[in-house]
Amino acid sequence: MKYGLIIAICGVLMGTAVFANKPTYEVRNAMIGPQGGTLKIEQTGTPLDGFKIEVPPGAFERETRLGVGYRINAITPKSGTPSKVSVIIQTKQASTQENAFWVGVDSYSPSIIVHIHCDPEKWAGFLPVPYRIEADGKLSPVDLLNWNKETGDAAIAIAMPMELTWIYTIDPAGPTSLHSR
Repeated sequence: MKYGLIIAICGVLMGTAVFANKPTYEVRNAMIGPQGGTLKIEQTGTPLDGFKIEVPPGAFERETRLGVGYRINAITPKSGTPSKVSVIIQTKQASTQENAFWVGVDSYSPSIIVHIHCDPEKWAGFLPVPYRIEADGKLSPVDLLNWNKETGDAAIAIAMPMELTWIYTIDPAGPTSLHSR
C-alpha cells in the first residue's frame, strides 16, 4: 500500500499536464483466450522493448485481440521527469452480432498486469509513477504494484484498455532498496 500514498501525493502535485499527441505506432498484437497468456515485446527497436503484459485466466471471456502501441509525447509535469512515451493498450473481440466484426472490450476481471521496463542504471534513485492519460489529456494516477530497482521492472494492474505513461520521481526509499507490495 506504500505506493498508493506516493501515487496519490504525486497525483495532487501533478494537476493538469500539457499533452501533445503524436502519431501512434502499433508494435505487437496477440490473440489471447480465456485461458490467459503473455504478450512480450523484445528486439523491436522501439521504446517498448522489455515491455510485457500478463493476462490471467478468466480476464477475457473469449478470444481477444490484445494490441500494444506507443506514441512519443510531450508531457510537462509540475514535478518529476516524464518518460516521453505513452503506451496504448487496446483489446477487441470478434463480435457476436451479425453486422459488426470487432467490438471493444471495456473492462477486464481479473486485472491484467502490465510490466514496463525502465533502465535500472539510468533511473537509479527514481520511482516510475504511472498515469492513465484521459481523453481530455489530464493524467490520472494508476497504482504501481511492484518496482524492482535491480531489474528495472515496474508492474501495474489495469482493469480496462488505456493509454498509459509514467513520470520518474525521486524514490523516497532511496536508490538501493527493492520495493514490493
